[in-house]
Amino acid sequence: MRLDFKVLWFENQMDGVQHAVRGLRHELIRHGLSLELDQQADASRLEELSRHQEMFHDYDLVVVDWDLGEGQPKGDEVARQIRNSFGFTDIIFYSGKATDSLRDMVKKQAIDGVYCARRPELRSKLIEHVAHVVERLSRLEAMRGLAVVSAGRADDLMRDLVRLAHDRMDHESKTGLIANIDKRVAGAAGSHAKAYSKLTDIEGRLGSRALNSAILYETALLAVGGVSDAVPACKPGLEVLQTYLVEVIQPRNALGHIVETRDVDGWVISYANGRHLTKDGLTKMRKDLARHLDNFSNLANVLTAGGEA
Repeated sequence: MRLDFKVLWFENQMDGVQHAVRGLRHELIRHGLSLELDQQADASRLEELSRHQEMFHDYDLVVVDWDLGEGQPKGDEVARQIRNSFGFTDIIFYSGKATDSLRDMVKKQAIDGVYCARRPELRSKLIEHVAHVVERLSRLEAMRGLAVVSAGRADDLMRDLVRLAHDRMDHESKTGLIANIDKRVAGAAGSHAKAYSKLTDIEGRLGSRALNSAILYETALLAVGGVSDAVPACKPGLEVLQTYLVEVIQPRNALGHIVETRDVDGWVISYANGRHLTKDGLTKMRKDLARHLDNFSNLANVLTAGGEA
C-alpha cells in the first residue's frame, strides 16, 4: 500500500502526451495520491525493468505508445513482453491509429488485459483508470493497510526529527528531552518497560518498541518546538506537526474499529456510532497522510540545513 501511483511509460516523444500526463497527475492528486512517472524513450531496458517488477512490483500501470521510433519494436510487441513478465499489471496501449486497429494488434499478439485508446482519448482513459484504482483503495482493508504502512513510515521520520533536534540542543535541553521521553514511557508501561529501563542514550530510546506512535509524536513535537527559536524556518512545519495526532494517529486507530457492509448502493464503511466514512473522508485521510509525510521530510531538511548553518 502506497500513497504514490507509479507509472512506467514507453514514449519517445513525451511532449506530445503532456496533456494526458497532467490530467493523470491532477486526478491522482484529487484523490490524495501522487504520480511517480518512469518514462522510457525506447524498449532497450525492458528486460531489466521486467526483472525489477518481478522482484519489487513497483509499477501500478504500464502505458505504451505504438510507435517508439526507428529501430525499436512496435508497442504491441512491447506490450506482449510486458504481459509475459509483469504478471497482471494493467497496460494501456495507445496510438494515433483507430482503437479497433489497436485491438486487432493486441489480439494478434494474444495479449490479455490490455486497454486500448487513440491518442486523443488517452487522457480520459487514464482518468477513468484512476477511478477504478481509487475504488479498490476505498475498500476498508486497503485503507487500513495504507494507514498502517504510512504511519510506520511516519514513525521513522519522527525518530529522525528527534535526532536532528537533539543534536542542536545544549546539554540541559538534551537532558530534559530524555527525561520527558522516560516519563511518557513510564506512563504507558507495557511489556517493553523492563528492556527500556536498561537504555542509556537517546539512540537506544528512539529504537525501543516502548515508544509507540503517540509517544513519538509528543516527543517530536517537544523536540522540534525546543529548537524552533534557534531555527525559525521550522515553525511553519511545527504548526502542521501539531495537527498530526488528530489528522493521522486518531483516524488510523479508528480504522481498526469500524466495519464495512454491503448496501444497495455498494460498500458502506461505518463507525460504531453509525456515522459513515465516505469516499470524500477516505480521500481526506490519504491527503492528510501525504501532507504529513512531506512535512516530516521538509522539517528534516530544514533542521539539517540549520545545523550546517
